[in-house]
Amino acid sequence: MSNTSSAPSSSESSEEAIECRESPDACFYGARGLPVPAREWWPDHAEQLGRLVETAGDAEWARLLLGSGEHLRATSLGERRIEVVRTEQCNTIRAIDLESATVRIECGVTWGQLHEALDDEGLALHNYRLYPREATIGGLLARWQPAERQFRTGDIREGCVALSTTSPARDAYDYLAAPRKASGPDFRHLYIGGEGALGAILEATLVVSPTQSGRLCRWEDIELEEALAIRRQLEHWDMSSAWSHWDSNNRQLQVALHGPSSLLESYVTRLRREYDGDVSVEGTDALMRERRRLESEHPARRSAPGAARTQHVTWRRSEVVEALDALDETLEQWEIVDWGSHHLSVAVTLEKGATWPETTSSQPMGTRPLREERREAAIWPEWMQRVKAELDPEKGLAVGP
Repeated sequence: MSNTSSAPSSSESSEEAIECRESPDACFYGARGLPVPAREWWPDHAEQLGRLVETAGDAEWARLLLGSGEHLRATSLGERRIEVVRTEQCNTIRAIDLESATVRIECGVTWGQLHEALDDEGLALHNYRLYPREATIGGLLARWQPAERQFRTGDIREGCVALSTTSPARDAYDYLAAPRKASGPDFRHLYIGGEGALGAILEATLVVSPTQSGRLCRWEDIELEEALAIRRQLEHWDMSSAWSHWDSNNRQLQVALHGPSSLLESYVTRLRREYDGDVSVEGTDALMRERRRLESEHPARRSAPGAARTQHVTWRRSEVVEALDALDETLEQWEIVDWGSHHLSVAVTLEKGATWPETTSSQPMGTRPLREERREAAIWPEWMQRVKAELDPEKGLAVGP
C-alpha cells in the first residue's frame, strides 16, 4: 500500500507533494538485517530530499537516510522507532563536463548507473576501486570508514571534488568544484563518512577519466603473501592499477591496468619477461566483464550470501598475512577488494558456528560486521555529540548520538 503525502512544512500548501509509503517492503529490510520502519518517504529529486532532512525535527519518528541499504551500520541507529527516507529516485545526472572530466550527480545515482551514463559519453570510472553496483553514490560517500583515505588507491573519497549538503538546522553547505581552495573551511568530512548523522549529501561531483584501453592480468594458484609481493613490485615499477582482487577460494590475483595502448603493451612486455608463464593477460572487453561480475557480487554488501557471518576488516598491509594465518581455523573464506598503499580491507567470512576472537596477534585498524547480530549502541566521540547538537538539535535524524 502506498499513498502520496507531504513532509511537514510551514508552507505545505505550496510545496510539491512527496510520496509516502505506509507499508514498507519488509523483504528489503529483512535481506539487509535492518529494522522495518514505520513508513517510507520517496523524494523524486534532491530538493525534495533536502526538505525532508530540514523538517526531520518536526517528524513523528526519527528519519533515516537510506539508499540501497548495503553499508549502513545498524548499531548506529540506537533503539528508536524510525521512518526511512529512500534516496534511489534522486538519481539525476546533473552535468557531465567533458573538458574537466567531472560528473555532477544526485546522491541516489547507483554505481552501476554511473558506469552506464559515463560510457555513453566516452568517460569511465577506470581510476576507482571495485564498489557494489547497486550502492548509491551518497551511500558510498557517507558510509563509515575505519581508516583515512589514501591517494592513488581508487578511493571514492579521493575523487569527490565538490559536495552539496543540508541538515535539520537548515544549514546548507556547498563545497564547490574549483582548481584551488584558497579560503574557507572544508566541512566535507562531516558528511563524507558521517552515515547521515548530521544531514544529507544532496549532490556530489566526482572526477572521472576518458575511456581507455585496459589489460586484465592474472596470476593463478598463488598464496596471499605472493600476491602482496606482486602488488608491491608493480608499485615499484609505477604500474598504477585501477583495482586488484584476490580471494582464498581460487587463490587468484587479478590486477586491472588502464592507459594508452602503447603504454599497456610496454607493461605487458615487462610482466611477461619478469613472470614468464605465471601471468596471463586479457584485453579491455574481458577486463570490463570481470569488473562488472566482481561489482555485482561484491562481498561488502549487507545482502550478500553469508553476510551474517562476514566482517569487513582493515589491517595494516604488513600485518595482514600474520593476522589471517592466526584466524585460519575459524575462517570459511576471505576476499580482498580494497588495496591501499598502507592498509588492506578484507571481507572475512567465519565458519558456521565460529565466533570472532576477542583478541588476535595483529589487531585490526577497524572491524565492521556486515550484519550485526548484537545491537550494541555505537560509541560517539564528544566532538560528534557537540556538532550533532548544532546541526540536528531536535535529533530528527536516526543516526548519531
